[in-house]
Amino acid sequence: MPYIPVLNASNASFVLKYGNFVDFNLWLLCFAVMIILIIASRLLSPKDDVGKVLISILAIIFALAAVYGSLGVANLGYTQGASLENQSELNITTTYNYIYPVQQSINSVWLTSLCIIMLIFSILNAVDHVLIMFERPNVDNMKKKGGRGIRI
Repeated sequence: MPYIPVLNASNASFVLKYGNFVDFNLWLLCFAVMIILIIASRLLSPKDDVGKVLISILAIIFALAAVYGSLGVANLGYTQGASLENQSELNITTTYNYIYPVQQSINSVWLTSLCIIMLIFSILNAVDHVLIMFERPNVDNMKKKGGRGIRI
């Protein structure tokens, strides 16, 4: 940790910002939600076709977010950059600790490949639910006409 006795805007070059990265915890959350949505679409009632399709579409959206996030995953944090101590007339020492963001890139090819494979599975899951929905017979045509009287 460097000690800078006189710290001002001209020598405070450590004041940085995060780059174009996605936090690992946020990416992991998107990936987990996508898997949970795929499983939930499979466990819904067999007659709830629209719900299955909607949950499958949400899984595709989260899979796209996971693929995009996997291209720039990093551990984001902060560390102490410099300290500045001021002593007042009353013998009170005030210490200012300056921190700056740090990022450690952990993106890799296998992580992006895994996300692309899960995106393909989520698309196939949605296509399967849509095909099952279209194969069901129309319920309106199958209803028996009610009422009294003789059927001819």
